[in-house]
Amino acid sequence: SNTELNSGDVFPVGETVITFQAYDNVNAPVECSFTITVKDSENPIITNCVDPNLNISLPVGETFELEDFGANILASDNCDENLEITQDPPVGTLISETTQVVIKAVDDAGNFDVCEFTIEVTLEEDEDLVLNCPIDYDLVADENCQFIVPNFSEVLSFSPPEAKIEQSIDAGSELTSNQLISITASYEGQVETCNINLIMKSNNGLVVNCPADKEEVLSEVNAFTLPDYRSEVNVSDYCGEIEIVQTPAPNTTITTDSVISFEVMDSFGNSTSCSFNLKLVPAGSLVINCPADKVLSKDENCAIILPDFTSEAEVINGDGLEVTQDPLPGTIITADTLEITLTIENDESADSCTFNVILVDELAPTSILKDATISLNTNGIAVLNSQDIDNGSFDNCSSELEFFLEKTTFSCEELGENVIEVRVEDGNGNETTSRVLVTVIDPSGGCNPIEEPETEYLFLYPNPTQGEVRFMVPKDMNIYTVFVYDSRGRFIFEKSYDRERPNYQLDLSGLQDAIYFLKLFTSKGQLTEKVILRSRL
Repeated sequence: SNTELNSGDVFPVGETVITFQAYDNVNAPVECSFTITVKDSENPIITNCVDPNLNISLPVGETFELEDFGANILASDNCDENLEITQDPPVGTLISETTQVVIKAVDDAGNFDVCEFTIEVTLEEDEDLVLNCPIDYDLVADENCQFIVPNFSEVLSFSPPEAKIEQSIDAGSELTSNQLISITASYEGQVETCNINLIMKSNNGLVVNCPADKEEVLSEVNAFTLPDYRSEVNVSDYCGEIEIVQTPAPNTTITTDSVISFEVMDSFGNSTSCSFNLKLVPAGSLVINCPADKVLSKDENCAIILPDFTSEAEVINGDGLEVTQDPLPGTIITADTLEITLTIENDESADSCTFNVILVDELAPTSILKDATISLNTNGIAVLNSQDIDNGSFDNCSSELEFFLEKTTFSCEELGENVIEVRVEDGNGNETTSRVLVTVIDPSGGCNPIEEPETEYLFLYPNPTQGEVRFMVPKDMNIYTVFVYDSRGRFIFEKSYDRERPNYQLDLSGLQDAIYFLKLFTSKGQLTEKVILRSRL
């Protein structure tokens, strides 16, 4: 044998025969041999076994065709460079229930590694149409004291969400009196109707503050004639005219402690009430009456410096006496509500009263924003978050702010610079509006622009549409497939076209009214278009 053995020699997989010879200078050589068998017992390794998180909703009776999940599998082996990748169930299998998929990588020695994941399938039963309507709906006046009818498709509870909602009075109409509105919901031949009373309400349904509790001094005949307290009733946030009725009426004579009540009515038939306690004290008694509750605005430190309210006290039989206040004027207050006590006294007696100081935050937050650059994903969609544009916004009272962005989802259509409006709101409803510059980039090149003849362009019509969309394309262009995404970048469905006899139409009528993005795969490259679906134009 010509085999020469050295320490550290490497044997290939399979069988190798080793022969040894022994000889001297006199005798004929003698030899022996043996076989070394090397086996591959190491499994391949799949390095990117990722659950695709497929959750599929299927109408009853329909199926889903399994794609080739193994095409994206990365696997390696110590001996075999060409591993066999198999999928169970196979590519093209039609499923209609939750299914486990197994991808297997096998080497020449039969060793293998597997990747397993589950495709969740939910069957969609035919839904019954449900429409929930209130008997009455408060139509609250806006800042201009106008009563505007809302879009009830955004207000009412109904199912399924694809149901079409129509109303007998158009959204955006202005009302001048209470009205009855009819709502109709329709879905796949089912129809439900209801009637709602639109009741006009002032801005906050009439906000009324009564005078604080009072003490009044009896006359020499132990009686008291009620004055007209209506001027002390504070009514705010109302529209139109108001009427205030006092009970007992002004000029009524009373002899015992009483409750004085007020009924407040506006010109739309809305009403509310409030009252205060009236205490009668003997003639000559020292009396102090406090002002009504006070509403004060917090400063930039979310606090107030307590004013001096002593001059607002009504003092009876105490001319020249000093009124004291607790807490003292100048005290820094941060609580939302604080009780104030005013006191007056002489050598023989003393009297005190209380009222509340209510602190409200009316300062808008400070909006500090920055411009942002966001990247489109492989589906041609980019999402803008408040974290992308907030640069340290703050508020005097709220530790957490809420951001409302004019636009959050961008597509190939918005490549480049976009100016959007941002509203920042604190926890008390105060808000600040600013603008930022959002630059959209396409690092993956998924927005390959179509090189079109100078006079020919691809466009779709009608847009907005009630459901059906048609594409007008140049003569030298073909559309192969259209992917439909919602405004959050979620895939909805796809449609392919016959390359020999193309009929470029797309039906969106089964979707909810919204903005959708269409990703077109054409003979000239990829293109993204935006379409607005409005079932009622």
